[in-house]
Amino acid sequence: MGTTINTDLAQVARDVSLSIDQVQATVELLDDGNTVPFITRYRKDQTGGLDEEQIRSIGRALEKSRALAERKQKILKSLRSQDKLTDELAALIDGADSLRRLEDIYQPFRPKKQTWASLARSRGLEPLAQEILAAAAGASEVQQRAAEFVNPSQGLAAVDDVLQGAGHLIAECYSENLRLRDELRRIVKDSGKLISTRIEESAASDEATDAEESEAAEEESATDPLAEEVAAEKPRTEEGVLEQPLNEQPPTRDTPPPPQTAAGESSAEDAAPQAAV
Repeated sequence: MGTTINTDLAQVARDVSLSIDQVQATVELLDDGNTVPFITRYRKDQTGGLDEEQIRSIGRALEKSRALAERKQKILKSLRSQDKLTDELAALIDGADSLRRLEDIYQPFRPKKQTWASLARSRGLEPLAQEILAAAAGASEVQQRAAEFVNPSQGLAAVDDVLQGAGHLIAECYSENLRLRDELRRIVKDSGKLISTRIEESAASDEATDAEESEAAEEESATDPLAEEVAAEKPRTEEGVLEQPLNEQPPTRDTPPPPQTAAGESSAEDAAPQAAV
């Protein structure tokens, strides 16, 4: 399947609210190595009189568009090598208008390192996870059904081990569901609140608390890549500490249904979770 994706100058023009002719002329001048001040001063006849800020905004939007196009090409190449590229999937990738959306589409097909879900899959628990997700009749008595997968040689010594492994596979399926990820982002965007609350501390315990929190912060930073970002949002003052949890309100409308696993029951966007479980 020879899918080719080029930089979308029409999208760049929409992003910067300028005409496609102005954008194309500016892109050609920038690609030829001309500087922004030079284009602004000496190429007004070609750009339609764009100022420096407009030309720089075109440059930024162009860089973003090209990075997106390049990433699409790499993902298409990866999918071809896995023999998983379909017309539907290619259309989804072509229509992705942001890197975040693109990575969401690619997530189920990304080569994975060893995870709890992949370990459960290697132990043969994928059929059980599929049955549970599909609410199949065979899984109505889940304890009895799980007992059939007990296999000490595979590290599944008890029913609890089997159910835990199936749970990892189900969790992976939901985490890779494109519609669910979009809905969760919508909920956080619409109702999420970053709340700053001052924590009162006694003067007597300041030094001990500071030492403990510093040690805890260092440990957290070593294990969590987001720890530094969170810590940056917690400015310390002489008066106390600011606590800033992200609170989200309950969804204001029904959330999407669980990922469908039966053939023909899901949309193109839900094809990704099917491949995972």
